[in-house]
Amino acid sequence: MAETIGERLRRVRKDAGLSGPSLAKHLGVSAQTVSEWERDKYLPEVARLAVLAQLLHISVDYLLTGRKDLRFGGGDRGGGRLVPKIPFDALPDYVPRAQEAVTREMLQSHFPCGPWSFAFTIADHANAVQFMPGDSVIIDPDIHPTPGEMVLVATPAEALFRRYRPRGSHIELVPLNEDYELRTVELGSGARMLGVMSEHARRRR
Repeated sequence: MAETIGERLRRVRKDAGLSGPSLAKHLGVSAQTVSEWERDKYLPEVARLAVLAQLLHISVDYLLTGRKDLRFGGGDRGGGRLVPKIPFDALPDYVPRAQEAVTREMLQSHFPCGPWSFAFTIADHANAVQFMPGDSVIIDPDIHPTPGEMVLVATPAEALFRRYRPRGSHIELVPLNEDYELRTVELGSGARMLGVMSEHARRRR
């Protein structure tokens, strides 16, 4: 019996090492929505097909038809791709969806990430010892932050990589290192959410 679109979506998602809720978070939909797609209750909206295909490193045609010659790279790249690496001192002015290139250096991700994802290198000890200077972090602007996640926020003066804690009209940026101060900012008032951490890598020392 031919594989359905929903069955193919479930298989490719598992091949990419993603859970249903994790994929849902990347897409900005509910876990129930992904479950309904995989049960062939209905198809993903056209607007989400391209993003879904990119996250899973397949083509839209492969998802819809199952033709193996349309699958990118034979499915052996683990869902990762190259993302631009932004110098830390350029982050306060960086706009993820801007077209101009800030740097030519690229970093290979190991897991699916959104089309506007980017990387940077940690420069301080604010989150030591979990995140150390020299570690690489990939930030995905398309993930909506939930309490407790690591986020990157830009203020006019600096970029802050901290744990996210919403507080009404403000947010708290909590350092993991107790020697650093908690920061409270109001988004839209000189502060911008650049995205949520989707991957963390540490070079072996």
